[in-house]
Amino acid sequence: MVTSRKARKTITLRASDNHIKLALCILFLGVHIDVRLRFDEHLRIVRNKANRVAGALLDLMPNIVGCMPASSTRSFSTVSLL
Repeated sequence: MVTSRKARKTITLRASDNHIKLALCILFLGVHIDVRLRFDEHLRIVRNKANRVAGALLDLMPNIVGCMPASSTRSFSTVSLL
């Protein structure tokens, strides 16, 4: 249950012999929020997506205008620092 930054209590829900697991992270309006109302999971997911896109762009760059590999790596090196 996402309520506050206080220490969370373990909640076990059961509906007619079915146990419902507590989700550690929810997606709300396109933002992943964990149980402590932090964005760490969201930042990890966005960083991984940005690294995948940067890798795909690096694969395309040598085929476009004959870009030198050193300059293409320098252009996208800031993405992996996020």
